[in-house]
Amino acid sequence: MTWSLEIDGVKTKAFRDTAGPGLEGVTAVKRQAAKHRSPAKAARDVAIIRVLFDLALRRGEVAALDLRDLDLRASRLWIKGKGRREREAITLPPRTVAALKAWLRHRGREPGPLFINFHHANEGLGRLAPNGIYWVVRSLGAEVEVSARPHGFRHSSITTGLERVKDPRKVQKHGRHASMDTTMIYDDALSDFAGEVAKVVSEALEE
Repeated sequence: MTWSLEIDGVKTKAFRDTAGPGLEGVTAVKRQAAKHRSPAKAARDVAIIRVLFDLALRRGEVAALDLRDLDLRASRLWIKGKGRREREAITLPPRTVAALKAWLRHRGREPGPLFINFHHANEGLGRLAPNGIYWVVRSLGAEVEVSARPHGFRHSSITTGLERVKDPRKVQKHGRHASMDTTMIYDDALSDFAGEVAKVVSEALEE
């Protein structure tokens, strides 16, 4: 072929869904988890949902947790965040502590992973892998017709924080974002700045 087309690339803007299932969706999934016929699985799944949403953790961070990372007396959880070399302590809200205590009554105090895989019960305390956490959340969501995934719970946690705390600097710490710009993506998604300006402009033009 002796010729070629010279066409400028079309500029695109990556779409980032920062909404998640929302507070109502997360609530529905948590309530469904609590209904499971196995009290142990119900307690585990509720605790997972609490940790994902309450603390805005990523599923990999949750899967990596060990019992030694949990200090219930001090209401603290030690995690190794994305891109971090050292572990950092997160303060646990009272309802998160209650959910973890309920789970530990079934799990026991044997050293090992905080969240275990019931399918490998005969192999001792087998760790629930990130994919396992994904399918726990997806399956529960499907049961209540909610599109749910672990990272969506993180998104919902951050947007709920922005809606209720009104301080992006605090929410940046909550989401453990390296840059405020990342947090502001969530804040911008909650606001319709263009719509606000359009309304002001339209009202300036008299009938």
